[in-house]
Amino acid sequence: MLNLFKKKEQKDPVCGMAADEKFISKYGEKFCSENCVKKYEEQNQIAGEEHSKKSSGCCG
Repeated sequence: MLNLFKKKEQKDPVCGMAADEKFISKYGEKFCSENCVKKYEEQNQIAGEEHSKKSSGCCG
């Protein structure tokens, strides 16, 4: 019964890292780094902005 109130854990759709408050919110998803955002855009054929080479997280 308590599971009804439990918040669904969001994960980076590219690498699977569990999201925290430092993650980047974009396209209705949460990403650990700009590198994962870029990979997501490529996988889903989304024309993205130029991303800086600076990033943090597991995939940066």
